[in-house]
Parts: sequence; structure tokens; C-alpha cells
Amino acid sequence: MHVSNALLAHLVLATLVVAACDSDRPVSLCCRGFGPASSFSYVLQDICDTTVPDQSLDVGAGCESGVPCEGSQYEGLYSVCCAETLYCPSASTDGSYGYNCTGTWVEG
Repeated sequence: MHVSNALLAHLVLATLVVAACDSDRPVSLCCRGFGPASSFSYVLQDICDTTVPDQSLDVGAGCESGVPCEGSQYEGLYSVCCAETLYCPSASTDGSYGYNCTGTWVEG
């Protein structure tokens, strides 16, 4: 079986990004939005039918997992580490949501 160097490098980089999250927030996501759950309350409650226990905790919105989320390709997105993901039926089109997150703005 032959594995290309580019694929191998991508897998190593994705592993390093996931490893950057700590044990309290092990879920690594790349998100279009980031902020207090209260900022996303309409989508979470009315679209996802999810009740968030603490509206002051940060949420990652419109997220994708398994991507490095760094460099110019991801500029303008948020690299976040979350305690958990929230179930949302619309996630198939809008991306997933992370809950109880910390994050940073991605610069190119």
C-alpha cells in the first residue's frame, strides 16, 4: 500500500491540531462562527431543538471536524476546542455546533 507524502503530512497535521485541545475540551473544530451560546440561541433552540444549559458558555457554529484550520485556506474562520458537540439535524447543511468552547480567529 502506497501512501502519498501529501496525505501523510495532512494526517500528521490533523493529529497535531487535535492534540492541541486539552482534556477538558478535546473536540477540535474549524467554525464559521464563535461566541456565547446566547448569540446562537435561535438556531440552537428553534432549528436544532437543543436546550443549552448555560447561555454564557461559548459555542462554535457551522463547524467542520478533521481539518487543520490554519493558514490562508481557513483565514477568517475560528479554530476551536470544545467540551462536546451538539446534535442538530440541520448540521448536514450548516455544519456542526460545539459547546463549551475556547477558540481563536484564524489568520492567514
